Amino acid sequence: MVMSPLPEKLGGWLRSAKDVSTSAAARLALDKFLSDYGRMLNLQIDSKNHTLQCEVLLKGESSPLKISIENYELVQDSTGAHVIIHKASASREWISVALSQLVCGKKIRVPDQYAAIVRLLA
Repeated sequence: MVMSPLPEKLGGWLRSAKDVSTSAAARLALDKFLSDYGRMLNLQIDSKNHTLQCEVLLKGESSPLKISIENYELVQDSTGAHVIIHKASASREWISVALSQLVCGKKIRVPDQYAAIVRLLA
């Protein structure tokens, strides 16, 4: 008996729809968080592959900063929601180095007001 690809396609479509809505919610939250530094231009989340792409226009800059998170992990424990970024890069070399040295591999606590968005990414 041959299984129909419909359930797989439906699952992919639902995941894509979830990623689009989660990206929009996360973009609003991050735009508010970044308001002193600049503004979020674009945010795309792929929860299946644990990737995130974003563009931020920083104050005083003429071109956007592009950040790519190629592997993230979401962790929920008794202290709250956390994200661990395993691999990241940026369109500015010094920011890629800073991400690698200061962010990658570290457990980053997600503020409680944004924890619901993190749960949607799981």
